[in-house]
Amino acid sequence: MEEKDVIKALRHARHDWLNVIQLIKANVALKRYDRIEGIIEQATRQAFCESRLSSLSVTKVEYYLLTYHWNQYPVQLEYEIVGEPFSLKHEEDRLFRLCQSVLEKLNNTCTEDAEHNVLLSFVFNEGGCQVTFDFQGVVQMRVEEWEELMPLHLTVEDFHEKECLLSACFSKNEVRH
Repeated sequence: MEEKDVIKALRHARHDWLNVIQLIKANVALKRYDRIEGIIEQATRQAFCESRLSSLSVTKVEYYLLTYHWNQYPVQLEYEIVGEPFSLKHEEDRLFRLCQSVLEKLNNTCTEDAEHNVLLSFVFNEGGCQVTFDFQGVVQMRVEEWEELMPLHLTVEDFHEKECLLSACFSKNEVRH
């Protein structure tokens, strides 16, 4: 990573934390103390999740997800890591292409007149990791349009105009050639 990339990352991180501090200060000034705890819990959850993301050893995926909000995409992204994470380094390229392709397709097909959110979940168990994209919003596409991502082992679990659930499984053990 180049120095300018590190500086850009630090600038964005500083901006995000200043936003959290401003929210806390505004709620203190308005004596809305009940909201402060929620703001702190959300920031803590996000920081914890970002920390767990780094334990997957998938640098390209981590960089993509951590910098996703630096762009003004119509689809808002949240992610969570459930279970005991392990390295997915052996699956990094497929995981990166999957995340990038799914989010790109959602961003390109969502409508302008609705709110769009996707929860990206990494669910770890003994045998592997199931990655799910739980989208809420409005997309203008047919379920068949996901077929181009089938080489990435994407499964359409549920699909409607205002929501869809997609998943892919990743093995725990590195495939040896």
